[in-house]
Amino acid sequence: MLVLRTFGPGLLLLGALEGCATDGTSKRDTATDDTSTDDTSVDTAHDTAGDTGRDPSGDTACTPTTWYADVDGDGYGNDRDTLSACDAPAGYADRGGDCALGVAAVHPDATEICDGYNNDCVGTLGADEHDDDRDGFFACEGDCDDDDDTRYPGATEACDGLDGDCDGVIPADERDDDADGLRVCGGDCSDDHPTVGGRAEVCRDGLDNDCDGEIDTDCGGDPDFDVSTCDVVVPADAPTIQQGIDAAATGDLVCVYPGTWYENLDFGGAEITLLGVDGPLNTVIDGGRDGPVVRFVTNEGAGAVLRGFALVNGFESAGGGVQIIEASPTLVDLEIRENGSDWSYGGGGVYARGGAPTLTNVVISDNTVSTSYCGFSYGDGGGLVLDTSDAVLENVVLQDNFAGTWGGGAYLDASDAVFVNVDIRHNTTQLGGGGIYVADGSPRFTNVVIADNVTGSSYEREPGGGVYVRAGTPAFTNATIADNLEGGGVYVASGAPTFTNVSITGNDGTGGTGWGIHVVEGTATFAWSNVWGNNPKDYEGMDDATGADGNLSVDPGLADDYRLGATSALIDAGDPAILDPDGSHSDIGPFGGPEAASWDLDGDGWPAWWSWEITAGLDCDDRDDTVFPGSGC
Repeated sequence: MLVLRTFGPGLLLLGALEGCATDGTSKRDTATDDTSTDDTSVDTAHDTAGDTGRDPSGDTACTPTTWYADVDGDGYGNDRDTLSACDAPAGYADRGGDCALGVAAVHPDATEICDGYNNDCVGTLGADEHDDDRDGFFACEGDCDDDDDTRYPGATEACDGLDGDCDGVIPADERDDDADGLRVCGGDCSDDHPTVGGRAEVCRDGLDNDCDGEIDTDCGGDPDFDVSTCDVVVPADAPTIQQGIDAAATGDLVCVYPGTWYENLDFGGAEITLLGVDGPLNTVIDGGRDGPVVRFVTNEGAGAVLRGFALVNGFESAGGGVQIIEASPTLVDLEIRENGSDWSYGGGGVYARGGAPTLTNVVISDNTVSTSYCGFSYGDGGGLVLDTSDAVLENVVLQDNFAGTWGGGAYLDASDAVFVNVDIRHNTTQLGGGGIYVADGSPRFTNVVIADNVTGSSYEREPGGGVYVRAGTPAFTNATIADNLEGGGVYVASGAPTFTNVSITGNDGTGGTGWGIHVVEGTATFAWSNVWGNNPKDYEGMDDATGADGNLSVDPGLADDYRLGATSALIDAGDPAILDPDGSHSDIGPFGGPEAASWDLDGDGWPAWWSWEITAGLDCDDRDDTVFPGSGC
């Protein structure tokens, strides 16, 4: 049988299929010369070989067909490997177009699947079927990064912050939520704090900075704090502050770590110390306007200590920030701010009835007592109410508080409280006593500044911009009452206040409701004091005291923040029985007398007392605990 086989364009091969001799003579010729008498067999063999162009039956002629080599048996052959024959040779198909020889799943009629081949031979291989990183996986099989041969389905996760096994999830221990460059799987023991993990231990932050399993140990530089002294740690031992209080025994130290805690606390008679270890800047208790932030109402004594917190957003008819009823707790290093009360009892920041609480290094600011009625606000003691309470305040700031009626800064009734190194400024009330309102009692004010307070509403001017005395015998020693507005410096409705080593200057009584000192009933006694430069005049309702008992009326010669300048006439002009820390006669004003060396409003340990004689080693900014000699001074 004669066939033509093609191997590429233009190449034909003439072959002999069992009927051709190798010497160029055909078996047909040889058979013709044979002497055999079996002619029929010869003719039949000739016809069967197909040399006549007929099919084997001998009935009709055969037209050769092109066949395509189909090595993978998918019914499509190689366009470049063909032969012509009447019948289908083994391993050949009647169609070409196979674009991947040897791969049965690839041919023009195939369905595209994820196998790395162009199955239907249309176009080019899809981008998701490449395996550029040669890891054995295509994107269509779930390879999530074809440029990284370590990332593919089923791979082992590495601590690299990537989805190594391509399951669509980065393991939680591989994230770096705090962006500190460390992961939990790499030794970061807290992914919520960028200062935790591979870092030096920091005291008082409540964090295990070096991830050694211990908090606030071996932190150095802070000899005043060691977490090992804490008996209860919140939240480590108790999830809430109240639970920490309840779990403590008498005398215990309950340590609270930084954060904002949304709670309303009740000491419940516990004689314990509750300490915010990182101080009020970073440890906040938010009362949520749902009662006082902290209550002391169960006969707590001085052993009930609250220290190192900011108390905010409390609201109660008696004491929005702190409520003290017949108790004597110790409050230290606190910020009591942005709390409120109504006109029932007042005390937006602190309300104390009875007892003898102590407040040291406490800032009471931005608190409000106000109940509106017919367009007017009512309420007493914007910052503080002391009702029959003999509280002791030292290095306390009362500022920017508001009361609807009496006592913008503080309201005292039947109180024998002691104020030492207290700064009372920028408080406001619509009636009397922008700074202090004394309803009755014998409170003592030593080394105090009462300045820049305001009385009066928009339609009425009221007296006592700095101080309003309704009754009682308050005593002021080494004080400055200055620059109070609308109601003047001091208004005495009744009672008998005394003033020793006091400077009353620059107060304004616009509207005729106040002067430097205005006495309506009662008496006011001055000794070794200075009353000068008040508007409309220095004295009203009493004789001018200038020239008697060491009293002056001179420009105080202030330097800054009510400190005396080097040439001030008030230096050594005070009561000779009262001495300054350097042993000289006391200066007139808040920075004279023995308590002058105790001024430390910011609690940074650096005294702020200043005079022209002593300048070295003193705090130049007593309202910022980051500023002191060697750090900003």
